[in-house]
Amino acid sequence: MRGYNEDWIYNRAVVLQAERWQRQGLLTDEQGQKIQQQYPVGFRGSNTFLEIGAFLFTNIAVAGGYALLWLFLGQLFTNQYSSAVYNVLIGIGVGLLGQALIRKQQLYRSGVDNALIVSAVALLLMGLQLALPNETSLYARCLLSLPVMLVAIWFYGDTIVTCLAIITLYAAVFDGLLELSWGQAALPFVMMALSTMIYLFCHFSFIVPTSGPGRRAGVFSRTSGKAATQSPSSRMIKNLVYYDDAVTLTQWMALIALLASGNYYIVRELNGELLDPSLAEAPQIALPWLFWFTTFAIPVLYGYIALRYRNRVFLILMGLGIAALVATLRYYIGFLPLSVHLALCGFALILIAFLLIRFLSRPGHAAESHGLTDTPDDDSPREFFLNVETLATIQASASLHQPEGVKFGGGDFGGGGAGATY
Repeated sequence: MRGYNEDWIYNRAVVLQAERWQRQGLLTDEQGQKIQQQYPVGFRGSNTFLEIGAFLFTNIAVAGGYALLWLFLGQLFTNQYSSAVYNVLIGIGVGLLGQALIRKQQLYRSGVDNALIVSAVALLLMGLQLALPNETSLYARCLLSLPVMLVAIWFYGDTIVTCLAIITLYAAVFDGLLELSWGQAALPFVMMALSTMIYLFCHFSFIVPTSGPGRRAGVFSRTSGKAATQSPSSRMIKNLVYYDDAVTLTQWMALIALLASGNYYIVRELNGELLDPSLAEAPQIALPWLFWFTTFAIPVLYGYIALRYRNRVFLILMGLGIAALVATLRYYIGFLPLSVHLALCGFALILIAFLLIRFLSRPGHAAESHGLTDTPDDDSPREFFLNVETLATIQASASLHQPEGVKFGGGDFGGGGAGATY
C-alpha cells in the first residue's frame, strides 16, 4: 500500500507509450483507443503550467496556515522542544491532508500533492532538527534526516524529496570527512567512489529481466543485457515503473557528482577554500597528474558508454564534461584571449556537429553499426523500458499497423518473427 495507485501509474506508462507509437504510425486510432480502454487511468489530468502554479499556491497556503496557527498557539510552544512538537504535529497534519486529497481527488503530480508532500517532509525534518541538541554536528543531522526522506520516497516516489535526499547524503559525507584528519585529502576519492556506488546500485537494482536476450540502454532503459529464464512478474514491473523517475534522477545526480569530483579545477579550488579562503590563488594539490587524468578520462568514459550502449544521458554528460575540461584548461594554461578562445570553441563545436550529422545520416552505416542516428526520436529523452510487455499487450488486442511504405513479403510478421518466405 503506497501513496498512489500503482495500477494507474503502470497503465499511464503503457498508454503514453502507445500514444507515442500511434504518432509514429505504428498504431491506428482504433487500436490506440482499445489500449486506453484496456488500461484505464483514473488520475485527474492537468498541464505543466497549472501544476507549477498549483505547487506555488499550495506552498504559500501551507506557510500561511502554519503562521496563522502559530499566532494563536505560539504561547503554548515557548522552548525548542515544544516548537519541535508543533512542527511535527503540523507536518503529520499536512501529510494526512495530502494523502486524503490524493485519494479523493485522484491526484498524481498535479502540483498540489507535490507541494503537500514536500511541505510535510520539511516540517517533520524541522521538528527533528529542533529536537536535537544544539551541538549536534551537520553530518549527524543529515544522517538522522535521511530515514524520514527515504520513507517519503518509498511511499510516494517523489522526485523533489529524492533530490533533497541525495543532496543530504552528499552533505553528510562531505561534513563527516572534514571531521577526520585525513578526510580532506580523501574527499574527492570518497565522493567519486560514493557516486559510482549509487549509480551502480540503482542500475543493477532496477533491472527488468526479459524472456530472451535483452539490450542494455542505460539510465532510462534499465533492461538486462543477459538472457533470463522467465519474464518479470507484474508486481516487479509495477514497482519499477512507480520509482522510475526517482531512480533516473538519482542516477543523473550521481553521474554529475562523479564528473565534478574528478575535475581538477573543482578539486583544487575547493581544497584551497577549505585550507584558507583568503588565499588569492589555490595552492597546488597532491597528485595533480591523477586529477588531470580524471578530468580527461571521465568524459571519455562517458562518451564510450554513450556510443557503446546508445545512451543519450551519457552523451549529454560527455558534452558537459568536455566543456568543463576546456574551461579548466583555459583557466590554468590558457594563452589565447578569451574572445579568441570562445570563437575557436564555437567553431569546433559547429564543425563536430556537422561531421556527426553527416556521419549519422549515411544509410546502412551509422544507424546499423552503432545504433545512432540524427533522426528525431519520439521516445527521447525518456524511453519507456517495458516495450516487450507493451508489445505483447498490443499484439493480443490487435495486430500492429505498419506505416505506408514499409512492405514485407509473405512471411508471418506478427510477434516480431518471420516465416520461411520473409
